[in-house]
Amino acid sequence: MSGATAAAGWDPGWDLVGEFVPAERYTSPDFFALELERFWPRVWQIACREDLVREPGDYVEYRIGNESILVVRTPDGLRAFENACRHRGRRLATGCGRLEGRRIRCPFHGWTWDLDGGCSHVFLADEFAPELLEEKDLRLVSCRVDTWGGFVFVNMDPQAPPLREAIGPAARFLDPAALDRMGVLWHKQVEIPVNWKAALDAFLESYHVPNVHPEYPELGTDIDRFVYHAEPGGHSHYGIPLTAGKEATAPANVDERELFHRYVSYTIDEIGAMYTEKDRHITAQLLRREVPKGSSIGAEYAKELYAYAARVGIELPVLGPEELSHLGGNFVFPHFFCLPTLGNCLAYRARPKALDPDATLFDVWSLTLFPGDEKPSYETQPVDWREEKEVGRVLFQDFRNLAQVGAGMHTRGFRGLRLNRRQEIGILNLHRELDRYLRPSGS
Repeated sequence: MSGATAAAGWDPGWDLVGEFVPAERYTSPDFFALELERFWPRVWQIACREDLVREPGDYVEYRIGNESILVVRTPDGLRAFENACRHRGRRLATGCGRLEGRRIRCPFHGWTWDLDGGCSHVFLADEFAPELLEEKDLRLVSCRVDTWGGFVFVNMDPQAPPLREAIGPAARFLDPAALDRMGVLWHKQVEIPVNWKAALDAFLESYHVPNVHPEYPELGTDIDRFVYHAEPGGHSHYGIPLTAGKEATAPANVDERELFHRYVSYTIDEIGAMYTEKDRHITAQLLRREVPKGSSIGAEYAKELYAYAARVGIELPVLGPEELSHLGGNFVFPHFFCLPTLGNCLAYRARPKALDPDATLFDVWSLTLFPGDEKPSYETQPVDWREEKEVGRVLFQDFRNLAQVGAGMHTRGFRGLRLNRRQEIGILNLHRELDRYLRPSGS
């Protein structure tokens, strides 16, 4: 099947067979073309953090495939438009910033729109045939827009279900973590030579941890303890329930206080997210005291963290055992993954880069709760994934691995993914939901 005709049908070679996922779902230009045609225009996807569009006139451009969407803050809220001039198709704005005079003005010929999408000025309008300047035809084409977790979501399909309905199975586990109240410590973006789904797959399971991140087992991370859940709508998550999974197998003769302090310190030093210096300071203080009988290092850490937060004006979420067990790794279909902790979060977004099936734009946010729910200003940092000092050791290990996955998937002998039915269930769940958009009715 050629790329030009991919959207017209379905190749049976793409069918899922049990826990086997054909390689062509990652490597085929036809499959990728079908995603651009039938999938991405119909799903809710993250355009930006809401704090990038705080004031009327602030805007962010979001690109997916060959589509460009303009998110704009108006006096009445957020709007989103297809980013193309109604005159000659020029993109109206790129990147992010503030629109001069709270107007959307095309740099080509000066046609201008109000923030609500209505056309307010056509240069030399009397030189056009009146039927070309009908008000309804000159309005910018609207997209759906909504917010959740401090992120702005857009959807090009007017018939799509509401955002909350679409992400509800995942949001119910993440709402208690208060992502919406977090500010951004930093935001980095890398380009990885791999299909966008493969980029996500690496984070939907912990099966890879002992081999890709050998330091973590030495810091007490035991992949046998995680329990995995596949949710409706393609969402999935994994966590460590307090009443299930195996007991932790910490390295022998290691004090749990020292182990936890090392784990927190390593995560700060080699990722720069999930914990901050306050957490390192608290775990260091706990090294000097005994854990009371009947308590745990985690409980003592939480007690000191809440006390610290109260002193500096940080309102930490109050989480029960069930909510804590679901923090873990959370995938919000179709392209968002996050690892929240108590007051912090490491978050990822993956999407195709332009029209290249073998290139992914991968965003990484370090989020945290600031005093008074402050949200400091920040800038997106484009970085090179091949530079360990720019992305940190842990993500460097992941990205280096993904580059080799992208190459290996194209070898003649690789037929497809053979998935672990427990730890890799989220990957299969993603593909099953993807098929709901891609497969023709009745096929």
